[in-house]
Amino acid sequence: MKQFLILICITFLSACQPLAINSLTSTPSEEANPSFSTSTKISASDVPSGQCPKEDPNLEFDVDKAWESTAPGEQNQHFTKYVLNFLNAGGTAQSILVAFERQNSENIDTYFRADDITGDQIPEIVFSYGIWLDVFACKGAKYELTFTDTYESDLDGVSIIDVTDINRDGLAEVIVSFDGCMGDRCPILRVYEWNGKDFQNLIANPNSGDGCSFLPVAPFEVKTQDIDNNDTKEIILSNNSNPWPDIDFPYRKETRICMWNGQNIVVNKSEYDAPYYRFQAVQDGDKATLAGDYNKALVFYQRTINDKELQWFTQDRKQYDFWIYHSKYFPSFKEPTPTASPSMVQDPNEYPNLAAYAYYRIMLVYILQNDTAKAESTFSTLQSNFPLGSPGNYFGQVASSFWQEYQPLMNVQSSCLKVIEYAQNHPLPTEYLGDWDHGVHSIHYTPESICPFK
Repeated sequence: MKQFLILICITFLSACQPLAINSLTSTPSEEANPSFSTSTKISASDVPSGQCPKEDPNLEFDVDKAWESTAPGEQNQHFTKYVLNFLNAGGTAQSILVAFERQNSENIDTYFRADDITGDQIPEIVFSYGIWLDVFACKGAKYELTFTDTYESDLDGVSIIDVTDINRDGLAEVIVSFDGCMGDRCPILRVYEWNGKDFQNLIANPNSGDGCSFLPVAPFEVKTQDIDNNDTKEIILSNNSNPWPDIDFPYRKETRICMWNGQNIVVNKSEYDAPYYRFQAVQDGDKATLAGDYNKALVFYQRTINDKELQWFTQDRKQYDFWIYHSKYFPSFKEPTPTASPSMVQDPNEYPNLAAYAYYRIMLVYILQNDTAKAESTFSTLQSNFPLGSPGNYFGQVASSFWQEYQPLMNVQSSCLKVIEYAQNHPLPTEYLGDWDHGVHSIHYTPESICPFK
């Protein structure tokens, strides 16, 4: 009980959700031109004459004055005023870069860029610092603060990940990570593109934990890389760090690959580390099936049935494994003493239910592959191994509901409706398949989940 109370205290003290981001835009610029430059170091010759203040390369940017301490809540106003005065007096992006290099030559690209991100062939000045992201653009022969974003938070965690053309429209996007929580616990990605009037975020469903904005379980790394060799970069999110102890266990390391789909930036593929529990193997099979990777799905389903190394799972086992896992990283978590109490034994009904479900899903995969012979053989094995009255027969009945409808019509959609109808009238054994108690990465099964083909 003492350990449980400690856990509750840690949860309330350290839990933190990403906060809302507010945007401010000003006067629209000229219409976008598809040409652009992605060079950080620029010179006066790169800027068309007569469109910006005449450059004076002798002006020096004073970093200390720009960062000068001011009254709380006025830091951003002071910084932006200093930058605007410097640029409009003829100060150059190159001078700003040199000034920062004198103080810190590492990771300058994460907080300062000079890139054309509006398509007018004039580089904009992009700063990420403190809790702000600022974009300065030359308009009407002078520089203005065109765009600013910030967390409603006092924490320091804004960085530029990359400036690159993600969607191949000839206009560079700014990929930014905001972090409003202690310990890099809840960073949020934004991908800003100029639409001719202001900057819009290209990420679909930006507040969703299963999208490209953030991974909700642990600090994660972000990089951009052209992984499909099509001359544009993809965004890759990886949570290879250790999770905080208030994250719902079991925890799995995940990598998401995000791409442009023609309208937004969406998840193209998610990959997890190898399954440890048997229920994770069956869920990985379901995810692979939905992704259309049927061969990979069959491997996971066969592992569910045959792999003796996969571990059983109960809520008591979850609590025990939680303390084992976190005792490696947090000294206050003491490894529990193994016990032979009844609460730490395998539920004898777990394996037959998961194995029977795996046979049922194998049958569906063969049908999707138009291999009726293998589908029928798998159906027969399922009925033979899990007869009426035995654990796992639930999914024998599910398979029968599908098979009886499928035989005369050979229609997957109508057959799935029969499965859904059966599951609605006979509650799913989600305690084995997966629900809220199976960790943050778990599928929360519904009748539609077990036959999702429409």
